[in-house]
Order: sequence, then structure tokens, then C-alpha cells
Amino acid sequence: MVFTVKRLAVAKTAAAKYVTLLVLILFIEKNPPIYIINKIFIFTIISSGTIANSNRPLF
Repeated sequence: MVFTVKRLAVAKTAAAKYVTLLVLILFIEKNPPIYIINKIFIFTIISSGTIANSNRPLF
């Protein structure tokens, strides 16, 4: 039971990260000058957060 709840929490966190990611991408598309910096920032969020917390593929 605890394991299931924990997995659900991880799934919700991952979902929140993806939503944030989509918002950031939409923001970046409208602001090309900071595109590269934000791309690096997003990659850092994904690699340090999602991959480290779960041994599952991103999608």
C-alpha cells in the first residue's frame, strides 16, 4: 500500500514536471534570444529530476 502511494506521488511529480516543461517550451518559442539557455536549463531539470527519481523511460 505504501509502495503504491509512493509510486502515485512520483507519477504526479513527473506529470507536473511535464506540464511545467510544456509551459517553458511555449514561453521559449516566443522568446528566441534566450532559447539556448532555456534549452540547457530544461535538459538539466529532466536529467537531474525525472531520470534520477525513476528508472522508467520519460514517456
